[in-house]
Amino acid sequence: MFKALISLSIAIAIPAVLISGCSERKAAKAAVKVALQKQTEMNAFAFAGQADLHLDGLPAGDSSTVPGQLFSFLKDSKLEWKGAASLNPVRWESDLKAASRSGSAELTVPLLFQDNKLFFHMPLLNPDNEYFVTRLGLPPDSPASAADKTGTVPKAAASPALEHLSRLSSDLSKLLQEGADEAWFEHDGEVKLTDGSAARSYTASVTRMNAGAWNKKVQEKLPRFLEALKSNGLISEAQAAEFGRSANSFKLSAPGKWTVIVDKEGFLRKLDMEFKFTGPGGNKSSASVQTFSFQQSFDAVNQTPEFRKPLPRQTKSIDEVLKSLGSAGKQ
Repeated sequence: MFKALISLSIAIAIPAVLISGCSERKAAKAAVKVALQKQTEMNAFAFAGQADLHLDGLPAGDSSTVPGQLFSFLKDSKLEWKGAASLNPVRWESDLKAASRSGSAELTVPLLFQDNKLFFHMPLLNPDNEYFVTRLGLPPDSPASAADKTGTVPKAAASPALEHLSRLSSDLSKLLQEGADEAWFEHDGEVKLTDGSAARSYTASVTRMNAGAWNKKVQEKLPRFLEALKSNGLISEAQAAEFGRSANSFKLSAPGKWTVIVDKEGFLRKLDMEFKFTGPGGNKSSASVQTFSFQQSFDAVNQTPEFRKPLPRQTKSIDEVLKSLGSAGKQ
């Protein structure tokens, strides 16, 4: 009789635990979804982050474009950044520190984005007060590209590109959230933010048991992921096609994680990603293993941003410089 009661108790308890666990995981994914949706309500914020990239197996960037050259330089490096942003009107500024994995080279690049133009100062290439400038997110034959030297950009041409650029991070995070199964999510508990307030932490993990399912989901979302990068001018048409062709050769492996920290207002306050995958023809023990570590935090949400960088007065078009270099190479 005693054994029968124990068996009955276990039979009742196990389903209850499973149901409770499933419910908590479902609630965790729902909380992450809401936080990502609320990113569209973040009109101003301070931000800081860092990344450790070892992505040599990825296709090389298009050396004829600024994004392509930056991609080729940054895909095997350690990065840090800090700054402020406003989305109405769109403006952001930051200082980017990039160091080679070996530590033999380090570079600090001040950046400013305003009026659909990116300004950046490259040590050794620019005099102290000079900045390179380039337009982002607009095709060369767009009306904005024909703007005069005063920098005037027609609003009808500039607004869509600015809107897409400001929401790129949110769109890519949403794709990741959509692809992650609710069974992979956990509520880690409460944490303290830098301002002392409480927030909740949620994590979707890549384990040996679910790595295959993660890979399947990533493949399903890849076309939209590449389209988001391409439409915002971060990769070229050719590079997107190359990524697509080699996509099946890249496999996520354990351990990995995607952690999202959400404040009491429901705003996303921190992202923490750590992923590992193998490249074409590789295996887990080969040199083709790629790693991606990324952390990004948001503070002072919807408060007046503290912009410190004035609009550069002395500029040089990086596009014209690259065009001149290309012409010289053909001679």
